[in-house]
Amino acid sequence: FAMKWLKYIGLIVLLILIDRLVKYIVVNNYDYVLNEGIALSLFNDSTMVSMTLHFLGIVLATWYLITNLKTIEQNKLLAIAILMVIAGGVGNIIDRILYGGVVDFISIWIIPTFNIADTLVTVGVLFSAYIIFLKDKNENNSNRGK
Repeated sequence: FAMKWLKYIGLIVLLILIDRLVKYIVVNNYDYVLNEGIALSLFNDSTMVSMTLHFLGIVLATWYLITNLKTIEQNKLLAIAILMVIAGGVGNIIDRILYGGVVDFISIWIIPTFNIADTLVTVGVLFSAYIIFLKDKNENNSNRGK
């Protein structure tokens, strides 16, 4: 049991360190956007609202991880997805503490500028939602015919 938590914490720390290292390089060498809001620059004028929403996301992801440990232990992809959400949220909160906003530096076509932590959160939420809602629903429907 303790070994699993060490693995989970280790993965979170690794993802945060990667995010921090890349942002350190970007802040010191490249142009970037300081986003004081959340996704798509929502709540751009309220750092407290942004920080609260990030913190709430981390708390909810951690709560889900703890309360559904048995399910998560059986589904490694779900565990990784939730850990990605937690690590991305922590990475962006660190930015808010250090810089007063989130360091965004990846700009692709018409998508608003984003960063690695944003990607971790987005991919983690999408994978989690797929696994929790769609995959389980599809498995339940396929089991009904048996």
